[in-house]
Amino acid sequence: MYTLAFLREFDLQPWREPTSPLSPSDRAEARRAAEWALGQLTTESLPFARTPVPVYEIAEALGLQVDEASLGGTSSGTLLGTLLIHRQAIVIDTRKSDPNRLRFTVAHEIGHWLLHRGLYEQRGEYQPAPGLSADAPDLHGHALETQADEFAANLLMPLRLIRKKLVGLEGIGEPSAVRQLAETFAVSRRAMEIRLDRLAKRRFVKLVPRGQKRLVQDKPGGCS
Repeated sequence: MYTLAFLREFDLQPWREPTSPLSPSDRAEARRAAEWALGQLTTESLPFARTPVPVYEIAEALGLQVDEASLGGTSSGTLLGTLLIHRQAIVIDTRKSDPNRLRFTVAHEIGHWLLHRGLYEQRGEYQPAPGLSADAPDLHGHALETQADEFAANLLMPLRLIRKKLVGLEGIGEPSAVRQLAETFAVSRRAMEIRLDRLAKRRFVKLVPRGQKRLVQDKPGGCS
């Protein structure tokens, strides 16, 4: 059994608006927030090391209630979820997506809570731009959305756990292998494809052809 022990608030001061496109420091801040959240998950006093990451329990431990409601839609995409800052609640529409995509939506909104709520409160706004599907690149405030996505990817697919699952796995670029990893981490196949591609570009992992084992760079670091 794991226990949740959020011992302190995530230390993010001052609240800072991310740039578009995201700067390396903006991405690092998202990774640091995800690493902090994962660091509060313990299994018998050891760092959390199980999949899938219990994102709903993380939200609850942060004092965020996850509710279900009909959210409708917008001209920019399908509305999957939103964060209501004043209520400390995440609202998701379970009718519109599969459970794995909704897990990413919840993680995305947790990212808003940890990284951006001070910005919204300073503006007198208590609801970020709604979390839409990835086909909405023109979403107002997209830098905040991109940083929240970066947080969600690091929270649900931590580098150290991906490394463990890749050991001995063959044909990692093939659909069957990506699907296997996506099922293990309880994320969509597209989310896993994007995660692996970005890790490969940053040389945290190395992609190899079919028939060879997946090679993982021995580069230090937790979340990336």
